[in-house]
Amino acid sequence: MSNTVDGINASKFAQATDLSKVENKSGLDKSSFLKLLVTQMQYQDPLEPASSTEYMAQLAQFTSLEEMENLNHAFNRSDAQSLVGSYVIMKQENVSSDKETYVSGLVDYVTMVNGKPFLSINDKFYDYDNLDSVVDVDYMAAMAEKDKDAGKDKES
Repeated sequence: MSNTVDGINASKFAQATDLSKVENKSGLDKSSFLKLLVTQMQYQDPLEPASSTEYMAQLAQFTSLEEMENLNHAFNRSDAQSLVGSYVIMKQENVSSDKETYVSGLVDYVTMVNGKPFLSINDKFYDYDNLDSVVDVDYMAAMAEKDKDAGKDKES
């Protein structure tokens, strides 16, 4: 597998933590939490009902969970939109060969599909979750110039 993309060693950039792959260890989302709360209410002992304070606390937890999820979606959307005009490197998994490849280019625009951001790069769409690196355009130009100079030195 080649870790070089347009003259840049991508393995250096891959060392950063990819937060998009962090899994929810509890396995509970807001719909699971709500189902659990409704089930608890259905099967409570009628002779010893839970206090309204407990339900209010659980409802507050549910509301907090929902708001955190909404903030996360808004952050991802905003973060993706801020990449317009930036040079990025995207990971692509090749299902047939089980190898990762990299695609790079300038982000032309961002589109949302079912609330999920997709980056348009070289007239193709890439899932924001597959973002590997963001590279400064000036750095790219300097690296290209360095590679050009190295090629001239070899010809001499």
